Amino acid sequence: MSKVVSINPGVPIKDVRHTDPNVVEILENALEEAKAGELTGVAIAKVYFDMQTHQSRSGIMTYAMIGRLHMLIEGVAEDLRNA
Repeated sequence: MSKVVSINPGVPIKDVRHTDPNVVEILENALEEAKAGELTGVAIAKVYFDMQTHQSRSGIMTYAMIGRLHMLIEGVAEDLRNA
């Protein structure tokens, strides 16, 4: 029998689903931009209530988008360090 070891010790697993208004607002704004033809490419990383993750991408990808993703990664890492 194998022993299960958490790769994120101390990070609780959420067992209750809840709506985060900030997440909803970001997604609704992006959807409005896409429907208006303003948003032509998207890359998204998602974390689910049970801490599973997934990524998706579609549309036009550019090197500028990679730069923005890098800035986003730095911001998320900083938030995690300060948590």
